[in-house]
This record gives sequence, C-alpha cells and structure tokens, in this order.
Amino acid sequence: MNAEAYDQARRPDEANARRLHGHDDAGPPRSRIEPWLWWTLRPIHWLIMRLYFHCEVEGAENVPANGPVIISPTHRSRWDTLALYRATYRRMRFLTAREEFSGLQNWFMVRMGAFPVNPKRPAAGALRHCQDLLLEGQAVVVFPEGALYYYPPNHVHALKPGAAWLALECQQRLPDTPLTIVPVRLIYGDRVLKFRSRIKVQVRPPIALTPYLELPRKQAIVRLTEDLQRALGDVVSDVPPDVPVENPVGGGGEPRAT
Repeated sequence: MNAEAYDQARRPDEANARRLHGHDDAGPPRSRIEPWLWWTLRPIHWLIMRLYFHCEVEGAENVPANGPVIISPTHRSRWDTLALYRATYRRMRFLTAREEFSGLQNWFMVRMGAFPVNPKRPAAGALRHCQDLLLEGQAVVVFPEGALYYYPPNHVHALKPGAAWLALECQQRLPDTPLTIVPVRLIYGDRVLKFRSRIKVQVRPPIALTPYLELPRKQAIVRLTEDLQRALGDVVSDVPPDVPVENPVGGGGEPRAT
C-alpha cells in the first residue's frame, strides 16, 4: 500500500478519534463495514455461536430482510453484538457510546459498522448519520437502556426517552420512508459466559413509528418509550449498571423465567 492509499484508509479512524476527544472540526460521525473483515469474521461467528455457545433464536422473521429498520435490544453482555447477528444476516450499524472506542476493540468497531455518540449529550451529527443510513435502507442498532445492565431474564431498565426521540426524529425527517423499531430481548444463562452457555435471542414484533406522529410530540415520545419498554421486559428495574444482581441461571444452566 502506497502512502496516499494508507493515508486515505486511516482517515476514518483518525476522524472518529478526534470526535471521541471532543474535536468538533472532525465533522459528523461516519460508519463503515469492511467487506473483507465481514467475510472473514462470518465463519468465526458461526463457529462461536453454534458450536461454542448454545444459542437459540425466536422470532427472527420479525427482522425485515431489507429496507430501513431500527433494532433496539436490551444490553446484557459484551457478546450482545454477536448474539444479534444470530437473528439476521443483515449488515448492521451500531450507535455506540464513545467510551467503548478504545484499544483493539476500537479497531474492530470502526470497521464493523459502529459509530460514536455521547449518550449524555448526543450531537446533531450522530442523528444526521442515522438518518442517512436509514434513507439508504440500512439496519441501525440503538441500545435504548443506554448502558450494560446485569439483569435477570425479562427485566428491563427504565428507559430514558432518547431512543424514542431519535426514532421519531428520523421518521419525521424521512416522511416517505416508513420506519419500524424491532425490540430484541437478549437472555444469557450465565453472567460470565463459558463453553455451552445458553443464549436466547427473542425478537419481538416490530413497532411502526408513523402512528406516533399523529400525537403531540411529547406525548408521542412518552408513548413510544412505554411501548418499547413493555416489549423489552416484563419487570422494570432501576438497579445501577455497576451493581451485581443475583445469578439468573436456573436449573441445568437454562435462563430462568420470571
């Protein structure tokens, strides 16, 4: 690779790095998926999820095979991204907290569709990039709980309105592109995953966004947040993300029902 090609290849990483450190002159965030890395990791992913873990998927048909969609899963493990790829073969883009972009993980994230956002003060550029991706017919993943929570199965952290606001803002700015949110419950048999740990991916029915636009804006955000929260969990918890909870494993290593 010559110097010019190398410089062009590293620019997206440098731009993301400047954004992570608060430099606004880097412009809006951009995401990309490197085809060679995608195809290299696909068989590795298959081996891990099918042979190393015991992964079960319910409702995979609820993820549209094409067209724009917002996928909103619970956040229970660092393995969530790999678990989501058991439900769809689509190449997904991930709206990710900027603190996650560090070390070797950063190298993979910026090449596999992740782009940074400040969860406390989302920049307009992140919203514009979400709009651009959805307009292109992409699948965008937004974790509505905002952090990783070690909760028992079917528990959900009380959602903040950010995910609903983002979804409705994108739908309003893309009036000719009907959007849906697909809720996904991710359930793990063990907090620390090991060989043959059980993973269950429950894809819930999609939530169409256009009906919410008929409501006043604040009411629409509240209503969508409530509906998404019900789809993601039966029990609402408020335990901080860094507080351990009881091991959710039932007899025989199965995820315990609540």
